[in-house]
Amino acid sequence: MLKSPGKVDCTRTRPRPPRGSEYILTFVTLLWALSPYAQAQLSSPSQYPEIAWLSQSAYCNPYFGFRFNFAPELKPEPIHLPVQPRGRHMLLAIHLQKIDRTADVLISAFEDNLAESASVAAKARVLQAREGGLRTNAPREISVREHKMYRLRIASDAIEPGDESSYYFSSHGFVVHIAVFTHEPTLAASIESAIEHLEFLESEQPACTVDAPVAIAGANSPTPSSPPRLYYGPALPTDLVDAAVRQSPSRSIPDGHFSQGVFVSPELGLRAGIPPGWKPLPTEESFRVTELMRDPTEDPENSDRRRALFRACTRMVFAASDPSSELIPEVHPAFAIAAMPQGCVPDLVMPTTFSDRAASEEFATLLARSLGLTLLSRGSIHANAPDDLTFKLDGALPYKSPGEMLSRRLSLRVSARNSGQWLIFVYSVAPSSAVQKDFESRISIGTPRSTETSPVTSGK
Repeated sequence: MLKSPGKVDCTRTRPRPPRGSEYILTFVTLLWALSPYAQAQLSSPSQYPEIAWLSQSAYCNPYFGFRFNFAPELKPEPIHLPVQPRGRHMLLAIHLQKIDRTADVLISAFEDNLAESASVAAKARVLQAREGGLRTNAPREISVREHKMYRLRIASDAIEPGDESSYYFSSHGFVVHIAVFTHEPTLAASIESAIEHLEFLESEQPACTVDAPVAIAGANSPTPSSPPRLYYGPALPTDLVDAAVRQSPSRSIPDGHFSQGVFVSPELGLRAGIPPGWKPLPTEESFRVTELMRDPTEDPENSDRRRALFRACTRMVFAASDPSSELIPEVHPAFAIAAMPQGCVPDLVMPTTFSDRAASEEFATLLARSLGLTLLSRGSIHANAPDDLTFKLDGALPYKSPGEMLSRRLSLRVSARNSGQWLIFVYSVAPSSAVQKDFESRISIGTPRSTETSPVTSGK
């Protein structure tokens, strides 16, 4: 078995955004509230505003029809944010870095059909900044490829998030807001130049799926970009989450059956045997396994609706525990198995190759955010065969056995693996890694409808 170490970016898995992100979310909320259309219900769009294409050199949003090219020397890293309230959309949140210089770039949008709404929003931001005691200039109207924009700058005397450069423009009945936060004037100027050279795509032009070599202001020559990937915004599309929670796709997940110590679900390609002495748990009690992996003081249940989507998409199909062994009060060695239709959480996609470390790290971060499992912090991908990968997210919970002075560490793990049209998750709580391996040796995940007569072999 091959093993590739990964990591979970703990700053990104927390539902609490970085301070710079909090800053822009605060005034985006204010401007959204000021809009006379803020309380209007949005119609279901044929395309979500947040869905775009992102590469190492560009961001392209087909809904609003613009491309933002990054300077070639800047390295973008996504920032993850909570799912937004209805009527507000976070389109992009990235951390740009060049050596030791950094900047945060955030793009948001809110619905407002007034003719001068972008100008009004820019003036409202200036007023808000001045009321907060910050130095700022009046908005300046500029033209970018015959599109009207309003630019302003705000000097910050705080350590975070840095000076602000903001741009507002109207598009498709929305006000789009681009904000840059940095302490580096040279870096700010470079990013501002890229914003003031935005490419606006006309309806007859090709969509955003292909990045072409582009000339960036200040660069010597056009630089070819890396292949773009589908990007669902820094959270997930607000309307997509709302629709999925209403529809509850977990109802389409097939049942299995338990008999003579073995749980089998041919439709899921799943077979699990329980150790001697273990008992099945009612699925409604599986929270005893999953809740151990979440710290409610650090991760309140209602802090990010991404988890509401994950719960609407998944179904706990089987759980079991050892009633004879109590590790701490009401905590027993146990495992639980959940299933989800592939693509139900659209950006939660298993890495397809063992060598794609970036995809592995991104999957670890999004899985921890989707589950709300802040006690899990070490991700790794295992290759059982060239085309058979298992992703494991590990953590530990200190505990003391009765009568013992020294603490032990409860081993926590969530494994994820593809099975046809399903994504299977196995949660396990064990007193040691050896016991955890015994759990895994009893669980087989294979081709759907091929497990009915298969022996219970290691699928991990």
